[in-house]
Amino acid sequence: RPDFHDEVQRRDYRFGLTQVLTRNLLASIDYEAITEQGYLQNPYRSIRYCQPVCTGSAGDTYAFAPEVFPRTRTSNAVALRLKYYLPWRASLDGRYRYYTDTWGIDAHTAEIEYTHPWGPRWVFSGSYRFSTQNSADFFSDLFPYQNAQNFMARDRAYSALTSNTVGLGAAYEFPVDWTSWLKRGTANLRFDRMRIDYGQFRDLRNYPPGTVQAGTEPLYSYSADILQFFLSFWF
Repeated sequence: RPDFHDEVQRRDYRFGLTQVLTRNLLASIDYEAITEQGYLQNPYRSIRYCQPVCTGSAGDTYAFAPEVFPRTRTSNAVALRLKYYLPWRASLDGRYRYYTDTWGIDAHTAEIEYTHPWGPRWVFSGSYRFSTQNSADFFSDLFPYQNAQNFMARDRAYSALTSNTVGLGAAYEFPVDWTSWLKRGTANLRFDRMRIDYGQFRDLRNYPPGTVQAGTEPLYSYSADILQFFLSFWF
């Protein structure tokens, strides 16, 4: 609506600790807590509900209504990281992150990355990242009827999901001799292939109301190819 306005307040608290365990092994732990209060939903997202009610038959159809979120949220996340330096100047990096919040979401993310130098100027890397989460307590792809509960969400970010990402990177270091205040630079190229599969959020793009039984549409998923190129300089 043109006259709509609301507010949200966020407070972010972070703590980190890094410890050298051995000559070649570095460990770190990071903790983050976020508190939020106010308008926390996306004003452009809607829930869907059976109209008039879900019967479980092929005749079920649905309508849309605005989402309704709680006005408070607290989240906590802890991340662990181990980095091991190999004798041939390479490194192996492992990371794990656990997230939980007062909306009922628990998420786990694990990542491993290998970095390998080649000659005096090249550095290559490869990584794999896996993430999974359950849905928020008030998420549903299809509510049984209008105003079925106090809080209702259908934003896919709050659905159960799994994510897999594979990445490859290359960096080339070059001297910087045209100015005295820069020491060196690198040209960096990275490619990531990502796929996300949603466990409850369904794809309605080819299934308007009445074409199939509501709630039986295929689950939504998507893939993305991400290509990055950037320059870095040290001074």
